[in-house]
Amino acid sequence: MKFQSFDLIFSFSKLSKMMKDGSGPEKNMQIESEEKFRRLFQMESDAIFLIDNETGDILEANDAACKLYGFSHDALIKMKHTDLSAEPDETRRVTLAGKTFIPVRWHRRQDQTVFPVEIVANHFLWQGYGVHIAAIRDITERVHREEEIRTGEERVRSLIDHNPDAVYSLDAEGTFLSVNESSCRISGYSREELIRMNFDSLIVAEEKQKVWTYFKRCLQGAPQHFETTILRKDGCRLIIHVTNTPMTAKGKVVGIYAIAKDINDHVVAERALEESEKKYRSLFDHSTDAILLTRPDGTVLDANPAACQMFGRSREEILETGRNRLVDHGDPRLYDALEKRTAHGGATAEITMIRANGERFPAEVTSTIFADEGGQQKTSMIIRDIT
Repeated sequence: MKFQSFDLIFSFSKLSKMMKDGSGPEKNMQIESEEKFRRLFQMESDAIFLIDNETGDILEANDAACKLYGFSHDALIKMKHTDLSAEPDETRRVTLAGKTFIPVRWHRRQDQTVFPVEIVANHFLWQGYGVHIAAIRDITERVHREEEIRTGEERVRSLIDHNPDAVYSLDAEGTFLSVNESSCRISGYSREELIRMNFDSLIVAEEKQKVWTYFKRCLQGAPQHFETTILRKDGCRLIIHVTNTPMTAKGKVVGIYAIAKDINDHVVAERALEESEKKYRSLFDHSTDAILLTRPDGTVLDANPAACQMFGRSREEILETGRNRLVDHGDPRLYDALEKRTAHGGATAEITMIRANGERFPAEVTSTIFADEGGQQKTSMIIRDIT
């Protein structure tokens, strides 16, 4: 701590030595020095006390002390230093131990408000008595700021520790500096094992070059997002999505902060869906029966090549025409089939269909109602010409 009270303490102890051993100037000069000291004592912005080490009596206090604690000068010099402390036993202990710096001590004002202070003390002999002069500063704001910082750090640490994704940091060489619990769960390695490893050890061989390229770009200051595959400790492969962010110190990139999300199940499911869609598309395109994908209101969303051939229309013409111009509305069986489909979610019936040239032909139609991923109702129609 750097503040003016250091100079005041030094001056006071030096003056006491001069008066004790007689090595100073004449008495009138001593009086003049004492007067100058007292003015300095009162001008000091921090609370200053002269305290008897043995008894704890307050021998002197400046105006700043009166203002800080809310007592008059006359009241203060009738008190002991423990009367101002919210930790009187500790105050007494450090006084007898001759401590010179107390970073935090809790004191109490006249209104019983408890507040933190920082104390710098100097112990010396004064007129034959062991005393110390204490410079006391109210550090309430500083303690509040430190508490806010500490609380913020705890929140960040909690967010990292309880994050379901792997959160970790790497030095400029790619060695792990810190990892959260999810990093261990995803990789299968313990925290102690990971801290001794380079991320390269986790990447499958065919992905290493790509991942190092992203790593180096991030070290140049550009955040990176990518997918890669790691090899867990148990030998299983796992697909992850990684976000790399530059870690800077004094304006220089010194490493990387990263978040890795386990997307293995999602990617596997997505690939399975893609494969399923490919198979569906293949069956749709190569079916010898006409297939229409429609809405319950008759809108046609898709038509396969067999449907185009059956009705003598292009796919675009069928989508524009809609289902209503493909069926014979004069066939009473149509309405029975629609009612059955609505009631049971599906129906099979023989109804009359119409080609583009107006020719009518008998067809066996199987229609089913289903909901898509968005919850929208759709219908499928499989149509076989039974002429």
